[in-house]
Amino acid sequence: MALGISQSIGSKFGYSAGVRYRTTDADERNSFEIPNTGGEWLDFIPAVQYAITDDLNIALSGRVPLKRKLDGAVQFSTSYSYSLSLTYGF
Repeated sequence: MALGISQSIGSKFGYSAGVRYRTTDADERNSFEIPNTGGEWLDFIPAVQYAITDDLNIALSGRVPLKRKLDGAVQFSTSYSYSLSLTYGF
C-alpha cells in the first residue's frame, strides 16, 4: 500500500512525499517455512523534480526506512536507497 502527495512549484519544479507499507508472510517450500523471511516494512519516499524542457525532466528520489519488523534473527533488507532519473516524454 502506498500513499503520497505531490505539488508543482511554478512551471519548472515539483516535489512529492509518500509512505509505503509492505507486509508479507514467511516464504514456504514443501510446506515448511523458510527461516528469516517475511515481515513488515514502512518507508518514507521523498522526491524533487525539475523540468529541463517541456519534454525532459530530471528527478531525485529516495527511500528512507521508518519501521522494520523482520521475521527471524538474520534477514537482509535494503536500508536506504536513492535514485536519479531522467525522463523524456514524446
